[in-house]
Amino acid sequence: KKNTFHDRQNIPAQYINKVITNAEDIINSCFEHFEQSERIPTKEELKHLIDVRTGKIKGDSDKGSFITLFDDYIQSCIKIGKWSYNTKRRIKVVRNQIEQFNSKCKITDFDNHDMPEKLLAFFLKVDNNNGTIAKKIKDIKAVLRYAIKKGVIANSHFLTYKTELKQPKKPIVFLSW
Repeated sequence: KKNTFHDRQNIPAQYINKVITNAEDIINSCFEHFEQSERIPTKEELKHLIDVRTGKIKGDSDKGSFITLFDDYIQSCIKIGKWSYNTKRRIKVVRNQIEQFNSKCKITDFDNHDMPEKLLAFFLKVDNNNGTIAKKIKDIKAVLRYAIKKGVIANSHFLTYKTELKQPKKPIVFLSW
């Protein structure tokens, strides 16, 4: 009941309701994670993910560092043989540039609404080719999707960001004899 106090410590009901609502939100986000992977979690998997998200236990990827997550993503893609040599090089360049941008960058920073513009401004200083910058943003989104798949985050605002960089039209050149 509102405006009441419970227990010997006189805890307000409003505080208790807030804790219950937060717990419901965490549990719902855990179920959304498993829905995205299109599978039903076991009791242990669900309990583990809830414990990781509430901070009761430290998960493998609960370190919070985006650079660590990026390294994990690179290793997993190399392990399954997903990339060619040049793709590996390009991805490692993106990783190093993000480390230059902010070496202590957290995964949660990418939920910040002004993060895409800050990152875009940095990439524009480093590289002047709009197509390359758009590819770098696409690579960062792939890392964030990997984080969602692993259960590190539920969702990210950065995934909804669309670059508004215009591609210049290249002249069509025909070869003559």
